[in-house]
Amino acid sequence: MGSKIYTKDRQDYKTELTKMKKKAMTSKCKLCQKERELQKSHIIPEFMFKPLYDDKHRIISMSTKEEVKDRYIQKGIREYLLCKECEERFSKLETYAADLIFQKVIFTEKNENSIIVKNVDYNIFKLFQLSILWRASISQLKEFKEVYLGPHEEKIRNLLLNNNPDDPHQYCCMIFYSSTIPLSIDLLLMPDMVRIEKHRCYRFILNGLFWIYFVSSHTDSLPEQLYLSRDGTLPILDGKDFFACYYYRRALEMLKNNGNKKLIRISNKKQPY
Repeated sequence: MGSKIYTKDRQDYKTELTKMKKKAMTSKCKLCQKERELQKSHIIPEFMFKPLYDDKHRIISMSTKEEVKDRYIQKGIREYLLCKECEERFSKLETYAADLIFQKVIFTEKNENSIIVKNVDYNIFKLFQLSILWRASISQLKEFKEVYLGPHEEKIRNLLLNNNPDDPHQYCCMIFYSSTIPLSIDLLLMPDMVRIEKHRCYRFILNGLFWIYFVSSHTDSLPEQLYLSRDGTLPILDGKDFFACYYYRRALEMLKNNGNKKLIRISNKKQPY
C-alpha cells in the first residue's frame, strides 16, 4: 500500500510541477505583447553557433576574466522571450541570413577597402540585423548586459512587428573583416558598448566578423557606402588595424591557446577600445 501511495504522490507532484512550469512559460511575448506560451528563444541565432560545435555537439565557453573557468555548453544561449508565432517570424529571417552568410554569397566586387555583396534582400537582411540587436537588449542574461537600447528598444520592436526595416541609416550595422589578422568562423564574442564619433555603438563578433550597430539620432551623418543599402548592396569592410583592439586580440589569443578546439563566447568585462 505504501508503495502505491508513494507512486501516486509522485505522479501528483510531477503533474503539479508540469503545470507550474507551463504557467511560468506563459507570459507576455516580448514582440507581439500578447499573453502566450513562450518558447526558448535564441538571442544569437542557432545557425551562428553551428560552426563552433565539436563532434559531441559541445562548445567551449570562455571568459575574458582569467579567474572564470572554461566550461562546455551544448546549445546556443536561450531564454523564454517569444511566442511560437513570433519565433517563426524570426526563423524566416534567419533562414535567409544563413543562406546569405554561409552558402550563397557571391562576392561580385572586391577592392582594397571592402568586399561588396550585391542583390541582398534589403528588407529581410536589415530586419535580421535589427532582430539580433533587439533580442540582445531585451535579454535578461548576463552575457548581454552591455546592450541597453533605452527608448530605441520599443522603436525597434515596432519595426520588427510591422516588418518595417526603416531607412538604411537608422540603426545601421557595419560589418568588418580583417585582411591583416586571420579570422575564424569558430569565434563568437558577446557584445559590448563603445562610443564612436559621438555615436553609441554595440559591437559583436559573429563567426569571425565584426558587427557594429550605430544607435543614435544622427546616424544620417554616416557615409552611406559603409552599410546595407536599399538597392541590396552590402559592403563588408576591411577593418585592418581596427581589429588590433584588445577586445579582438584577446579572443584570438584564446583561440590560439586552445588549438583546434571549438570555442564559443567570451563574457565581457569592460575593455579599452
